[in-house]
Amino acid sequence: VPYDELTIFNKISNAWKMILNQGFGAFTYKISRMLLHKKQDIMRMIFSRNEGKKLRAIAKESFENGIKLPTLSMVITVMGQHDLTRFCLQKIIENQVGEIEIVIMDGKGDFEIKEGDLKSDKPLNIKIIHDKESYPAFKFWMENTTGDIMLFMHNDVIVSDYGFDTTLRYVFHKYQKVG
Repeated sequence: VPYDELTIFNKISNAWKMILNQGFGAFTYKISRMLLHKKQDIMRMIFSRNEGKKLRAIAKESFENGIKLPTLSMVITVMGQHDLTRFCLQKIIENQVGEIEIVIMDGKGDFEIKEGDLKSDKPLNIKIIHDKESYPAFKFWMENTTGDIMLFMHNDVIVSDYGFDTTLRYVFHKYQKVG
């Protein structure tokens, strides 16, 4: 999804509005968080430049060697924005390697997938459930999905990392305390 990069003038204007509306505390907090993230990025570039690539390679190798990884169920909450939801689903399908259970939790009750909406050469495991109460339903979803790992996300999160599912499943397999 294309977006416009903010100009320096937009950033200054936004910072000034933040100071006027929320005070200097919020502004200084935002600046300190930004500096912390910049420092972490620099440290990652110096000391662990290729850790993500290494992790993905190990996860892919584990999957290909038949190591039993936990199963994954994705619950995607939807309320309107059907084109965005189809785009989100298509990106998940394009980037998955293993089998995933995908459950669409439709809060409005009007989402449907027609024949040919999603292009895939893999078998798809997608269910659409119309549900008016999203947050109380989390317990219901935990009890009625088949995956060892539950991933709750919104339809506006776009996955563009090929093999994300095997990497995620491998991390949960290797590090038992992740949760």
